[in-house]
Amino acid sequence: MEIQWAVQEELEALLNDSGHLCALAFLYAGKGISAKAVSTWRTLARNYSSANYHNDQSESGLQDLSRKIAFNRETAAAMASAILEESSDQELVLQNLIWIADINQVLAVQILISEKRTNLLSPGKATRLK
Repeated sequence: MEIQWAVQEELEALLNDSGHLCALAFLYAGKGISAKAVSTWRTLARNYSSANYHNDQSESGLQDLSRKIAFNRETAAAMASAILEESSDQELVLQNLIWIADINQVLAVQILISEKRTNLLSPGKATRLK
């Protein structure tokens, strides 16, 4: 188990240092590390301009989905939203709702009313978002 963790830490560092944040976000999501995945999507949304993001590195390296899709702020928000719609971690949901709403209000509403999560959000905490 220690070897797997060391490999994961090394892979995280490599992806982060090389700017492959999309791949890193997918890695976190695949491992069920929702908070880090959403945080990475938030970083990407902050860094994207209104123009599409294109990876300038050669295609001979890591062949992942993030190189084949033109990402933008809306896509990053949608990816984070998909994770948050299923999350029962109310603090995680509420901490990220504002930045997603700033990009797309429909996604934010979908997060709040999602029936995909096992435990519904408490209405009391959601009303304190101001």
